[in-house]
Amino acid sequence: MKTPFSTFTARLAVLIAWLGTLIPIPAAALDPPPASLLAMDADGDGQPDVAEWFNRTDPANSNDVIRIEDIRRLTGPDRLQISWRSVAGQTYAVDQGTGSSAWQRLGQTSATGATTSFIVPLPTTPGQSLLRVAAPYDVTRPPYLRRNGPAGQVTAAGFVTLTVSAYHPSGINSVTLQSSGLPAAPGTPGANGEWTFQWPVDASQNGTQQLTLTATSASGLVQSSSIAQSVNIPAGTPLTGLPGQFVKLDAGGEPVESATLLPDASGNLPPCEWRPSGTAADGGASCIALRFPAGAKVFTGAAPRLEFTFVRLGAATRGPLQTDGVLERTTAV
Repeated sequence: MKTPFSTFTARLAVLIAWLGTLIPIPAAALDPPPASLLAMDADGDGQPDVAEWFNRTDPANSNDVIRIEDIRRLTGPDRLQISWRSVAGQTYAVDQGTGSSAWQRLGQTSATGATTSFIVPLPTTPGQSLLRVAAPYDVTRPPYLRRNGPAGQVTAAGFVTLTVSAYHPSGINSVTLQSSGLPAAPGTPGANGEWTFQWPVDASQNGTQQLTLTATSASGLVQSSSIAQSVNIPAGTPLTGLPGQFVKLDAGGEPVESATLLPDASGNLPPCEWRPSGTAADGGASCIALRFPAGAKVFTGAAPRLEFTFVRLGAATRGPLQTDGVLERTTAV
């Protein structure tokens, strides 16, 4: 498998050298970075964030970037010495070309410090030549992982859609999201290395929620990242009744027995389950349960009721009532 790499190009014309700018040119690979990731450059240094991650430089520091710093002529015999900012322990290659032909590999070297130099023959063919330094992605690094879009503030109960990007040259096996009190939920993969999560949230989570993203590469490397999400949902009237009548559902649609559930000021509930007879001593519904995967809305007053767009009826395994197959209904009040 060929590994993606970053390149740093300098132009040579006769005996005059210009320092080149950093341009990302990924090589053919099993899973090269998508164009959307290569377009992300948080510090504006010309190097994509994903490339800086695998080149071991800081994507938030424009001064920490691999760049060609000097090209000088050496005599006896005529040669050129090219020097660039480097990261100790990383391997770099030097290529030569004309812009109209394939690149020719002149050699490679392993950096031992913050600056690395390499000596190449002086071009003898009249006209313009190009030199580039190629920095292969370090595939021993864990996956690159980032949240897409602004965090914003959650102000209504229900599902919050979160989108993240994850990349590794070997591919990504899974990305999960975990929030306080809820088990880790798998994301749904999409195009360009994006993964989507439906995070259930209600007024009981008001404050700053720390969400943990975890990506696992096809080669088994794991990277976790914590993101802060502000939740400020105007709280409604607490739900009353038998203990355990209302139970929150996780992102996978399964009940979370210990999670608190609180409607917002409009009565909106996140995905939840209603157990008219409460919760059994060993967990789960004691009899039947109405599951609302898309959430519901509770109305209090003289005629309390629940409004919903989708419901699924289930029954406890050892309960007195059993359902005949799966009973569902949509658009009901």
